[in-house]
Amino acid sequence: AKTPESYSGADRGAAPLAALLDVGAASEYQLLYKLRSQFLHGRTMQAISTAERLTARSLARRAVDALVTKNYANQTLERNGYLDDLLAQGALVIAAQGQGD
Repeated sequence: AKTPESYSGADRGAAPLAALLDVGAASEYQLLYKLRSQFLHGRTMQAISTAERLTARSLARRAVDALVTKNYANQTLERNGYLDDLLAQGALVIAAQGQGD
């Protein structure tokens, strides 16, 4: 099983989402990260679809909402520790689902 330290950029973004939201959110993030990488690295790509844009907006909105809700419920959370915990928890969720690359 992979550890958070060995995760790719996509996995490091997806893991906290798996812990914060669900494994489906992590999968959505990985697909969007792949699109982002194609664009950044100049690969030929098709136009980004309306569905992909809506998925990105929805995912961002859900993540921010969950983070704000968690902070509101526990205002003593230490940011870096909390984010490290999300990464570690998400790594376990992804490993259990067999979705890590």
